[in-house]
Amino acid sequence: MNKKIVIYAYNGHNSLSGNWDEELAYYLTEKGKEVIHVRFPFGNYSLKSIRLFFYINGKQRMKESLVRFSQPESLSYIKDFIMGCWYGLHYGKKTDLFVGTSNLLVLIGLFLRKIGYVKKVAYVIFDYTPVRFSNYFLNGLYYVIDKIACYSSDVVWPLNQKMLEGRNRDGKIDIKKVTFIEAPFGNDSLSFSDHQNHHDKNKIVYFGNITKNKGCELFVPIIMSLLSRGLNNFTLKVIGGGDIDYLKEEILANDLDGYVDILGRIENQEEINNILLTSGIAIAPYYPEDKNNFSYYADPGKVKIYLGCGLPIVITNVPPIAKDISNNQAGFIAEYEADDFADKILTIQKNYDFYKGNAVKFGEKFDWNNMFGNLLKEVL
Repeated sequence: MNKKIVIYAYNGHNSLSGNWDEELAYYLTEKGKEVIHVRFPFGNYSLKSIRLFFYINGKQRMKESLVRFSQPESLSYIKDFIMGCWYGLHYGKKTDLFVGTSNLLVLIGLFLRKIGYVKKVAYVIFDYTPVRFSNYFLNGLYYVIDKIACYSSDVVWPLNQKMLEGRNRDGKIDIKKVTFIEAPFGNDSLSFSDHQNHHDKNKIVYFGNITKNKGCELFVPIIMSLLSRGLNNFTLKVIGGGDIDYLKEEILANDLDGYVDILGRIENQEEINNILLTSGIAIAPYYPEDKNNFSYYADPGKVKIYLGCGLPIVITNVPPIAKDISNNQAGFIAEYEADDFADKILTIQKNYDFYKGNAVKFGEKFDWNNMFGNLLKEVL
């Protein structure tokens, strides 16, 4: 018997390195499932309409809402809840699994389960920060809704366990009352297996937002540190948007333009993958000082893409996956300091095949097909 899955998600989440909900919808449709994928506008995301994608019998059709706005946020959330309930009542009958990627959207799934439209509800948790909103009332309300979603869903899918442990430590939930399975960001590791023999260990790559005082201020000192150690036949490739002008000024001021290739923001993921597959070592200098930073609990999609492309990684000890990279010898944890990054890069270069092989092996664990296959067998 064919299964029906409804996915409610916000546009714009983790868009730099792909969208978890889109990958899930693609996986399910490839498996012949009936999928209704509802995507709500988020923040300043350019698309302001709610979009509904229907995947039935291998065919796709799309509808858009006539109501089109995402600001002010509070009014937009009320609109999303009302419209989400409306769509659920019209299209959600006989749903085997409702997947929501925010606690507000999960409330809609819980309502649909209450009236018998939905059998099971899964809550996907993308992040955690102790202070979600600066407004005390809004922050408190958010975590009341979050607690309801965690306790009442049939299963909670956090990208990593640290997101629930943080909530538990701060008194937001009692983790013992939550049924959960880790559902991390994935990659296309298995589809890249035939392309992982083109790495160049002298090509260092960074993929992500370029933000002054949050990583990119280390780029020039890292280059200078590598040069001072006698390495002069390398290139740093930088993919991403942000403070590009600042970075260019720093590079020119230090006469290093021959060592850096600033590619800017690239929208085409295949183009990004091709650059990564011909690079050699990835860097991820997450800023360690802001304890309310999402990165402390995040499961960064770009790191999974690095691993999927078989790249050893030098990373600061901020996101939880940093320790896993170190433990699997797929790279190193470095201090937020240029000389330490340079030291770790040179260490990888000296035994490159070893670290690359470990990165490939570790990355395969996160292949989307493997991850979703293991996840869904528990609920479908």
